[in-house]
Amino acid sequence: MVSYLADNALTYAGGSVLGDSVRSEYKINYLRPTIGEILIAKASVISAGKRQAVCQCQVIAIAEGEERMVAVAQGTITKAGDSRDGLDFPFDRRRIRPTWGLSGQFSLNQY
Repeated sequence: MVSYLADNALTYAGGSVLGDSVRSEYKINYLRPTIGEILIAKASVISAGKRQAVCQCQVIAIAEGEERMVAVAQGTITKAGDSRDGLDFPFDRRRIRPTWGLSGQFSLNQY
């Protein structure tokens, strides 16, 4: 669940600057056991070009009102539909719903 959440948050963050996109690669580091009622992923774009973006993500568990970071991830997101990459396929974003904070920080809430 944590990896799925981080993967989707990274892809949505990259998609915010690239449009339709797919994850090229990503790495996740688990910091502690995931114990809590709610998981929140916060992703941001570190660097973006025309065809790819590098993004970072923090996964936070909320247990008894206390937030604890349980994982960090980083990934490269590539623009979909670029025939040079052979990525001509439809991309469906309807699986989950992203939210945006006032600071422009991306959050993906998965309950």
